[in-house]
Amino acid sequence: MSRKKKFTLIAGSILIVYSLIGFVVVPLILEYMLPGKLSEALDRPVRIENIRLNPFSLTAAVEGFNIEDKNGADSFVSFDKLFVNIQTLSLFKLGLVVKEVRLENPDIRIVRTAETEFNFSDLISEKESEPKPEPEPQTETPEPDGEPFRFSISNITIAGGNITFQDEVVDTTHALSAINFNLPQISNFEKQIDTYSEPLLTGDVNQAKMAIDLDTKPFHDTLETIVHLSLSGVSIPHYFAYVPENMVGFKINDGRIDVDVRISFMQTPSDQNPPQNEMAVEGTLSLAGLQIIENSGNTLLKLPDMAIEMARSRPLEQEL
Repeated sequence: MSRKKKFTLIAGSILIVYSLIGFVVVPLILEYMLPGKLSEALDRPVRIENIRLNPFSLTAAVEGFNIEDKNGADSFVSFDKLFVNIQTLSLFKLGLVVKEVRLENPDIRIVRTAETEFNFSDLISEKESEPKPEPEPQTETPEPDGEPFRFSISNITIAGGNITFQDEVVDTTHALSAINFNLPQISNFEKQIDTYSEPLLTGDVNQAKMAIDLDTKPFHDTLETIVHLSLSGVSIPHYFAYVPENMVGFKINDGRIDVDVRISFMQTPSDQNPPQNEMAVEGTLSLAGLQIIENSGNTLLKLPDMAIEMARSRPLEQEL
């Protein structure tokens, strides 16, 4: 057999073995081991329907993920699909370069069962009970850290998410539904540190429309950030349940709030002394259909419409 044929045979065998391990062996092992390991660590049943890997395009997908609550009847955390696509460019840039991260239909259910108890309290208490090692005395001045780990993640999306907070203490349920999140790119590579990351979060908060639009430079010295927050149709009676009945002699029958606020923040670069932070706030607050009733049933206040407009203010400089 010629050297060329031997080389072709060896290369073909390696390619077949690599394909079998990536497409079949590793996913089967993960599907078999991960649910058991996670169930043991979380003390909750964990189910994974399917894991897919593509060793050539460097993509991975986890489908049908579900962590059940301790009661075994309800779901605690679940999602339909998590997809990740890592670029081979990572090998040449000496950092992590991710082309896409997509999470489909995540669902989180939080329950407050007592004043300071939640359906996840056991997970926190176990970690807090572990003894913390005492720090060793330092005899020498620690050397400054080297270069940070570089990464670039593009096309981060969350589609159709839901977060439910069931407050059994006051018999009230809050829901953040129809969650959609999009972040085109976030990176700490030198050439992209001065570029804005522009995440956008939309959803419904107890049926009130919410939108948070953010422009930020999280790895720049200035931490320059601009936040635009919009809430429309917030129902006041829904949150009045948290006011103790023995503290007030009235209740709110109706009332809705709209909020549109713009907040900007910037700090001086770290090489300037003394450091100074700048913050500016402006926006509007609208109140409609407010109706306050005394416990006796008499009307205490009716306010059909009111609007407050805040001009550009600087709270850190006590300018309002």
